[in-house]
Amino acid sequence: LELAVSLHLRHPRRLPAPALRQMCRERAEKVLRVGSLLDHDLVAANFGALEQREASDLLVAAMGQKDLQAETRAPRALLVRLGLELGALWGNASLRADMMRAERHARWNQYFVVLGIPCEASRFSEAGYLLSLLPAVVRAARGDLGFALHFGRDSEVPQQEILVQWIESHLVLPSTESRSSQGLHMWLENEESYRLAVPPALERLSPEAVEELLLQRILPLVSPYDYRRIEFVLESARAHPKAARWREALRILEKYSRKVAPSQAELREITSWSAQLQQQQQCSRSAASLHVQKAQEMAMRRLPWHQVALREDPLTDLRAELCDLQSLKHLLLLCGPLGISCDDMYVAFLRESYRKAPACGGDVADPHSSIDSYSDSDGARLSRSHAFDSVLSEIRDYRKAADVALWLEERLPLSLEKLVIARRRLELALHLAQSGGEQDSSLQSAVPELRHRVALLESQWAVAKAGLGIFGSLLAEQGVRALVECLYFYLPAMLTVGDPCGQAWGSLGHGAEDPALVRSVKKLGTEGLHDLVDDVCLRAGVSPKQLRQQLVEQWLTDPFWTPSWGLKVEAFALAGRPPQHGSQAGDQRQKAQAARDSASSQLFAQDGRSFPRSSPQLPLSLGTRATGQMFVQEPAIAESLDRVVFVAQPRHPGNAPGVLKEAREDIRTRCIHLLRVAFGKEKQVAYDAKCRALAVLFRLAPPHEIARAYRNPVEELQEIWKLYFYMDAFQQLGAPQDFKRFYQCSKDGLARALWRSHHADPRMVQVIAALCLDFGICDGRFWASILQRLRDLPLHGFLRDVLVALHERLALKLPHDEELVSTLAQLLRAPLE
Repeated sequence: LELAVSLHLRHPRRLPAPALRQMCRERAEKVLRVGSLLDHDLVAANFGALEQREASDLLVAAMGQKDLQAETRAPRALLVRLGLELGALWGNASLRADMMRAERHARWNQYFVVLGIPCEASRFSEAGYLLSLLPAVVRAARGDLGFALHFGRDSEVPQQEILVQWIESHLVLPSTESRSSQGLHMWLENEESYRLAVPPALERLSPEAVEELLLQRILPLVSPYDYRRIEFVLESARAHPKAARWREALRILEKYSRKVAPSQAELREITSWSAQLQQQQQCSRSAASLHVQKAQEMAMRRLPWHQVALREDPLTDLRAELCDLQSLKHLLLLCGPLGISCDDMYVAFLRESYRKAPACGGDVADPHSSIDSYSDSDGARLSRSHAFDSVLSEIRDYRKAADVALWLEERLPLSLEKLVIARRRLELALHLAQSGGEQDSSLQSAVPELRHRVALLESQWAVAKAGLGIFGSLLAEQGVRALVECLYFYLPAMLTVGDPCGQAWGSLGHGAEDPALVRSVKKLGTEGLHDLVDDVCLRAGVSPKQLRQQLVEQWLTDPFWTPSWGLKVEAFALAGRPPQHGSQAGDQRQKAQAARDSASSQLFAQDGRSFPRSSPQLPLSLGTRATGQMFVQEPAIAESLDRVVFVAQPRHPGNAPGVLKEAREDIRTRCIHLLRVAFGKEKQVAYDAKCRALAVLFRLAPPHEIARAYRNPVEELQEIWKLYFYMDAFQQLGAPQDFKRFYQCSKDGLARALWRSHHADPRMVQVIAALCLDFGICDGRFWASILQRLRDLPLHGFLRDVLVALHERLALKLPHDEELVSTLAQLLRAPLE
């Protein structure tokens, strides 16, 4: 070939040039197909006879051939080296540059194969393809910045982009290896490697580029729970005006242990962050899954820094953590760095505390249930009511505090918390009214209404604490009087304690009381009930003394009176409970009647006179017309009388020297009031009411107290009571008498006159018999007629009582009378059934 070339060069006209070039071309193509046995000199000699452009095309075509067999295709590296030599031989800078680029591509292709980076060598020349491989190269070169920069130079990627990608890979992607698989020392070294690797790379960038890179590109991609990396980023960008405040907020969050598990929205944000990381950093799905798992583990202990520090309203993510005073105090430290108003955080705490409060059934919280408590910073336990009050007192903006207090008060059920908040709202209104001047005249006018509201809530809470919640609605709807009326109407029947005179209190025979209500009433006791009434009345500005006196007068004049709104209370109290059988109710009524009879026996024993046992020594009704019993007291009247005795009990011992006269309720005051009722005008107070007033008087007070208040002997008052009793009896029987004439007339003559005109009336016969006993009429023949008439009617029960009283009181005073003896003998020989 050298000889041929030399001959051609010496004798160019003897050999045609096209033939020689064609021969050299063919020979060069064959030489390029010898595979790894490629001879550079031989190829160069053949290319020497060709045009440079044609020779370059042949070389490039050989480098791009893929259809040849492996043993006939020359290695790319050998062809690249050949191109470099030919470019130098020919002085072709363009060919040499192309070959150098191809040589770099070949070299990096081998690197990618070793590093396990998937790539397509044929696409290396495409614009942007090598740049797309940059994240993978950077991840593979985490410990070697020079390797990454070398790739950048060879792939003509700007150095700044290489640095940015390399810094991102260190700061954004934490280590995916577990501590257990690496060991603690190795895990810490890999986890903290960025602290040594990143600063030298940052020094190659301008301060502006560093700030933009760290705060705008890297910080949003760093895990919001990786406080160490966030701290490093903020420390590296310390020149930013907000960096110092962000770092302070981060230090506060580092010392805080999360109290509430992350919400579903926060977990979705973690998943979204992982997807963004996978897309921008081109990490594998397994690595992204590990990042999500690690972030979720840290989210159980830490708050997300990005949501707290970078959002416009950090309270959105902090609100759930405001669950106790300790958390509140710690998170309040964030107000300065993040520009949050302390008042807003206090308000958020109060609202969140309401939302997390346990649900209470109905409108009243159970006053005896365990109250939610919060830990203060010193570990002491504070009730939720105290926590609410202390937080409200810390709010500097009175209007904001008043608004949140109103918000809570409207939503909370009746409870101690609601009461405390209402009191605080009243104090806030007073502050605003005093500081606002004339502009806040509306607030000044609202203060009385708030005072009334607080008093109402205090009274409702006192009633609820006593276990009387079923009466709470009456206080709000009908007022204090309605509440007191219902309390005194229903509750005395449930008390079994003795009154001041030592008389037994029995059940009034309803037999269907709520067991829980009965237990609460018994626990409250007589004094407790009176104290509750005093408390409620005084809060409402009502005199408990006057209210009790009005109720006493009401039930004395009308023993069947029932509070109209009390029907709703009774229906509520008895709802859902089966009624007792008649026999059970009857047994209870009999027991109650026996207790009252034993309590009221021997009332007139001092003067040696007595009513029959069938006529109790209390203000009586005249019985029912169906039975014809004149002196059988109706249960409703007996219940009303017990109720009056309960209400009229003295509230102050002795003469109560330290109590004002207007509020004094000692025994003397009670006696004077009952005497005024008993001696009231007949048009205003009927005789049956007068009798009941005297009956209550003698049950409440001992004789010496009655004599002290009456200023006359007790015997005189008992005599008047007896006259009242018969005035009422005559009036009910349609034979009214004038009191003065009845007092002055002969009782013997009156009895005979009534007998002549009414001896056929069973009830009048009973009254005549009692009249003869009480006024000592000793006419044997008249008594014989009365006894025979009682037997004929027949009024056997009443007759037995009359015989006993006659034997005890008048038997020794009666003159001998054959007719009376005969009648008594007949009664003895034929025992009554």
